[in-house]
Parts: sequence; structure tokens; C-alpha cells
Amino acid sequence: MNERWRAVVVESDPRGIEELRCVLDQPGAPPLDLVLATTAGEARVALDAAPCEVILLDLEFGAAADDASAAGCVDALALVAEFGARWPVVLLAREDHPELVDRTLRSGAQDLLLRGQFNGPALRRTIERARMRASLVRELDLVRRRYVLATEASHDVIWEWDIGTGEVICSAALKELLGIDPTELGGRLDSWIELVHPSEHTRFRDGLARLLEQPLERFRIECRMRDRERGYRMIRLQGRAVIDAHGRPERMVGSLRDVTYARAEVERLMHDAHHDALTGAVTRGVLLDRVRQAVERGRRRPGLRTAVMFIDLDRFKPLNDEHGHAAGDAALIEVVRRLRGCLRPADTVARMGGDEFGVLLEDLDGARDAEHVARRILASLRKPFQLDGLNLDLAASIGLVVVVGDGPDPDEVLRRADRAMYHAKAAGRAALAIWSSDLESDEELGEFELEPQRRPADQPRLVVRPVVELISRATVGAEIGACYGPDSPPRPLDPIGVEALLRLLGGAAPQAARARLIDLRVSASCLMTSTTAVTLEHVLDALSVGSNRVRLALPEDSLVLGGDELAAGVRRLRARGHAVLVDDFGERYAPLALLRRGGVDGARLAPRMLEAGGDEALLEVIVQHCLRNGFELVATGVDRERAAERLIAAGCALASGPHLGEPRPLGSDPWSWIRPAAVGRTES
Repeated sequence: MNERWRAVVVESDPRGIEELRCVLDQPGAPPLDLVLATTAGEARVALDAAPCEVILLDLEFGAAADDASAAGCVDALALVAEFGARWPVVLLAREDHPELVDRTLRSGAQDLLLRGQFNGPALRRTIERARMRASLVRELDLVRRRYVLATEASHDVIWEWDIGTGEVICSAALKELLGIDPTELGGRLDSWIELVHPSEHTRFRDGLARLLEQPLERFRIECRMRDRERGYRMIRLQGRAVIDAHGRPERMVGSLRDVTYARAEVERLMHDAHHDALTGAVTRGVLLDRVRQAVERGRRRPGLRTAVMFIDLDRFKPLNDEHGHAAGDAALIEVVRRLRGCLRPADTVARMGGDEFGVLLEDLDGARDAEHVARRILASLRKPFQLDGLNLDLAASIGLVVVVGDGPDPDEVLRRADRAMYHAKAAGRAALAIWSSDLESDEELGEFELEPQRRPADQPRLVVRPVVELISRATVGAEIGACYGPDSPPRPLDPIGVEALLRLLGGAAPQAARARLIDLRVSASCLMTSTTAVTLEHVLDALSVGSNRVRLALPEDSLVLGGDELAAGVRRLRARGHAVLVDDFGERYAPLALLRRGGVDGARLAPRMLEAGGDEALLEVIVQHCLRNGFELVATGVDRERAAERLIAAGCALASGPHLGEPRPLGSDPWSWIRPAAVGRTES
């Protein structure tokens, strides 16, 4: 060993120093460079001056030279407590004082040697062990501090249940979670179960029982737990068993997390996925699901009668054009209210898009019942609409199909209702047509033509904006969004917007790829139901022609707060080869942790990150983090040349925004999006 060790010797007795020097002269002794300190102050100065490998401390430090009693151990104990956390301490003693030695070792010393009873090699082994122990203690302390910081930052409650004794202990974070001090629960499992909502006691106990039966499985359950104010929070409890040498669970460890707000966000997303935002009626996809279920029940019950109506408002476009979108929206809301007033609570009202609605009637006594309901709807919609001082006249055309027992498949049922509705419109205003095979003849339609294209205020207007390579200003891709009003900026597509995009893509033949990248912006609700998710997958397949690479952009807040359903949808899309980006990254959270934990492939920086006077350092940190870790990155909302220059300086290659290209409508030829062009660099 060529390395020299710096050792601080805290010794007030000259005899002890000489004895130590004699040991160091022996073969096999450690290569120590001694720094002598005869007082605590000198020891502090020596330790502050330079690091040391070991402190050799006289156990009787501070006692009178002629009084080798235990009195000096009080001073040694204080020094061990002061120095032991940073350096390994070895005690040197003339006599064995068991109680005081034990106290000193417990205070942080690593070992003890009796003077006159150790040689050079023994001193070396002792110092090596002391250094190793001190290193392990420091590592353990570092892990402990990291663990404490991590649990405090996550706001999770860490718990442990001793299965043998029944004792439950948990971290102090319970007070923040439920306002309850852990000591108030007495450490008993029954006290914890009493916090669970009474209606969920059985489910909670069954979950624990399953874990005891299958100890290798992870335990996870969400239940309501009572807080100090006697309200209830939705808590996610998860954990796993610790197995003993015989393969039996001896204890369980895990965490508690408040998911009240996350659950509410998931429920909101689920509601948005199933309901039209304007009227509150369910969506086309929900109606199709319920028709499918009704048809399936009819196959099991041959006499079951089900009816489906398609309802189209007559002359809605002139009303919308003359009185404005606000009046049109109010009329649509009133239509849904009147439809519900004509139906039973179990019947379904759906908004199919624009001014078209669908109705599902189940468990009918006869076909006449459906016709009576349809005529009641016609009469209700013929009554004047009084909205904001306006007296408006509306009516509707209704197509009706009745299914008895084992009828056609759900898509065919909807097609027949749609066909009957076209015949009703051909017959004149406020008409009802009931489907029969006779209606399948095109001649029955005569000279009937559909009204001009309608677009109420909330009907999506699909738009595309170029994605530009900042240095060359070449257009390398496009982002697709939707405007939901005349002055609305592009937003992510909702389920209705995704359906509209699929219809547009389905009617146009794809050309050779014109865009290298396509960022499709969608709301989280598009992944929350199987019907809309399938529609979205069809859209992605339609876009992925030639060399196009389609990336799905989901809002930041949804990915942060979304639940298991959204995460599963994201995993399915990534498994199909589609990249998933965090849209509007930095708008609220800028959660680098969201990128670190996986599950996404990159980010679209929010315009807020480029605001004048913004944090240049934060922008550079985010960009560099993405580049180092292989995340895809595009900036959005670039509205001036200065913003583009900031992005180039930070290392961001791609961007979009008003300065680089305005959004334009997706027309009848959706494949003529990208026209290679350089974008000017003039400041705007």
C-alpha cells in the first residue's frame, strides 16, 4: 500500500502519543500521517483544514493525567457525537469501562482498542474496518435522506403491517393526507379499517385476504377513507408482501396516495368522451354501443322490440346564419331538452353531429309505441322556440326503424334509420318516415337533395399548420387541430373532430407522402372509449401512408392527471408504432418527471415557454434534457423572429406558429397540405 492516511489523534496525554508512535514503527502498521490535537479546539481546526481517513480518540480525553478514571469519557462522548457523523472514529483506552465504552460506541464510534494490547497489523485492520463501516453508514444515511426527500416530495404515506403482531406503522405524511396523527390510530389494523367507508369494508378485507393467499402478487385498491373533518377522500392503497425464509408473508409494505382529484379528472374525461360538450347528449359512439347491446339482447329474447330514430332539424342553417351561432347553440340545447321530455328516463338521446340527433328506445311493447313517441317529438319540436327574446320556428324530419328480436347488425340498424330520415326530408318539412325495404330504392328519393353543409358554432373546422425546420425554414411536417368557433384558435380534436377527420380522409385518395411528420392533436377523451379509440386508430392508419410519420399529441394536464384508462390507451397506440407527445408542455406543470418515467416519446413546448422575458435557463434545461435523452421536440406558438432565435440558441430544431405559417382549412383534398416553401425571417 503506497497511499498515506491522514489521521487526527485527539490525545492530551504525551505517554499515549509515544505509545502510538511505537506501534506505527512496527511491520504491517498502517501508513499514517499523524496530526496531533491536545484539545477539542485543535481537533476542530485540524479537521477543518483537510479531510482525514480516521480519528484516533483517547477515551479518557479530558481527564487529569493522574486520574485514569471514566470521568474523561464524558468529553470523549461529546467529541464522538460531534465528529462521528463525518469521519470514522476509533477509541483508544487504557482500561475497559464496559458501560462507558458501550455508550461511546452507540454515539457513533466505529471501534475500540486497549492500549498495550494491539500491534501495528491489528491497528491497520481496525482502521480499515472503521473506514469501511463509516462508508457504509454514510451511504445508508444518504439513502435514508433520499428516501425521506422522495416520500416528502411525493406526499405519499408509507406504511408497514406486521402480519404476526397485527401492528401497523406509517409515516407522518398521514397527517397531511387525512389530518390524522399516526399515533391516534394506536398501530392496530382495525383502527385503519375503521377509516374506510363502511360500504367498502368487505372489499378492503377481501383484498388483504387475497394478498395473504397470493403473497407474490401486488396489492392495489382504491377506496374512500375518512379524514379528520369526517369527510371522505379517495385513497389509492398499494403494496406488496415481504416473504420469510419459508415462503410465507411476514409483513406488508406499501403506500397511500390521495387520488381524489385525479379520479375526478378521469371521471370528467370519461364524461367528455361520452357526452357532447354543448348539449350534454351522449355521442354517436355511445349510441352505437347501446344499439349493439340492444341487438344482442334481442338475439336472446326473440320478442324484444327496439327502435332507433335519426332526427334532422329542418332549416337550421338559415336560423344559424340569420341570428348567429349563440342562437344556434341555444336552439340545439333546447332541442335536447325537448327530446328528453318526450322519452322515458332509460331511453337514449345522442347528438350525431351538427343538427342531427339519434334516439334509442328499448323494451317496447309494440311497433306503434315507437311511432307514437316519434310523433310526440315532431309535435314538441314544431312549437316555437323562445330564446333570448327571439321567437324562432323550427321543425324536424325523423327516420324511424323498429327491430324485433334477432335483427340486423348495429351498423345496418343505424344505416336504415339514416335512410328513413332522408326519405322524411324528401317528403317535406316536419315529416316522419318509417323504414321498410321499399325505401331502399333510390327512385323513392325523387329530386330530393340534402340541405347545404351545416356547421354550428361548435362543429369542428379541421385545420392544418406547417411544422418548420428552424435553421433552413423548410417545411418538414404538419400539425392537425380543430377550431370550434369562428374566432377559435386551433385546439386538440375531440371525438366529434376525430370522426370528422376520418370522414374527410376516407373520401380522398392518398397521394405520395408530402409530409415527413404529422402531429395529430387530440383530447384525452378520444382514448377513453373503445368506439372513439377505434376511430382514432383508423385515422392514424389513414394518415400513415408513404413515408409519413404520425405522432399523437395529448394535452399535458391530461397525461399528468389521467388514470389507468388513459395510460392503457397510450400504451396501445405506442405498441402500434405511433409516437406520443406531451402537448402544450410547460403550460401548467413542465413536468420533466413525466418524460423521465417513460410512457411518452417527446414534447410540444407550449407558447408560454416563448413569452417575452421568459426564463431562458428553463427553456434551455428542457430542450437539452429532451436532446440528451432522445425525446422528440417541437416548439409551438412561435409568433416572432426573436422567439425562433431563442429556440435555435437553446438547440430546438423544429417549430410551428404564426410567424412560421398560419393554419389553413383541410379542404376536399386533404393530401395537398404541404407545399415546400421557405418561411421569411423578418420580424413581425
